[in-house]
Amino acid sequence: IASALAVSGLAVASASATLTVYTDQAAWEQAVSNAGYTPMEETFDGITIFDMQPGGGPYLVGDSFELTVTGQQGNTDDAFIDGGRFHGEIFPDTRHLSYVHTFAQPVIGFGQFFDGAATGLGLRIVTGEGEIDIFDYYTGFADGFLGYTSDVPIMSVEIIGSDADGGTAVGEIYDVDNTVWAVVPAPGSLALLGLGALAARRRR
Repeated sequence: IASALAVSGLAVASASATLTVYTDQAAWEQAVSNAGYTPMEETFDGITIFDMQPGGGPYLVGDSFELTVTGQQGNTDDAFIDGGRFHGEIFPDTRHLSYVHTFAQPVIGFGQFFDGAATGLGLRIVTGEGEIDIFDYYTGFADGFLGYTSDVPIMSVEIIGSDADGGTAVGEIYDVDNTVWAVVPAPGSLALLGLGALAARRRR
């Protein structure tokens, strides 16, 4: 990991939520588990989707989430899933603007291991409750994990380009080795979990 700051679990306040940012996947998974949620992971193994373009989706990634490419239709940019990774190319002025991950249920956390930022610019994770810029946690970014947990559930997460000066109208080429998230259980599931815990206490 290139020059990662020695920080994981740094809280970032927004208007209605607190996003806690992690640069270590194991620490993210531990935080999610400690909060009573189950960390989920998509490794992209065994999935092949070529020619992912604006207007062509949303693309279902396994049974995990839908991925939508935003931007101008009819370009030849490469975005695809193959060989156990997602490859994205963001050029917001003329081509792909962003990659939107949409989940079937609200999530309280999300993260990705970014394997190489070929142009050396950067990425930003955008949620409805705040944004996380990779340059706030990495310098000279090459590869590493960036994720968050939130005290407010979020349905979708968007990846856009970024630069060290805080700009977003920049290009970026990158690969993702894996994506992680934690789903908020449906109310019925929460009730069942509560009943299960109560029964376990009674047995003891």
